[in-house]
Amino acid sequence: MDNNTKELNKVFGSRYAIESSVLMSMYNDTSLFDEWKLNEEDFKTPEGKLLFNIGELIRRKGVTKIDKTSLDVELTYHDDLKKDLSVYGGSKAVIKQMSYVSDENKELYYDNLLKNNYL
Repeated sequence: MDNNTKELNKVFGSRYAIESSVLMSMYNDTSLFDEWKLNEEDFKTPEGKLLFNIGELIRRKGVTKIDKTSLDVELTYHDDLKKDLSVYGGSKAVIKQMSYVSDENKELYYDNLLKNNYL
């Protein structure tokens, strides 16, 4: 298992799984950034904070679903974010993770995050 895979596996374990599911739902439908009223502090992991901030930047530009192109374009303006994301396999790895999240379960993911934050 390469280092990128090990890092991405962290995203799908316990707190990482909760945050990742919510974030990937938000990437699939950026209107959730407005609907759910979450902010950076709702994400406790460094990866969650990073992905939230990147998604928020892209959403502000009117993108309704984040794809590899919109992610790569935004990262060209933010070398620091691009470098941080490269530790986790870059934009390609993020887009791959989006395919594992079911749109039908987005409310469950959101509820799990809120419950976990409450605890």
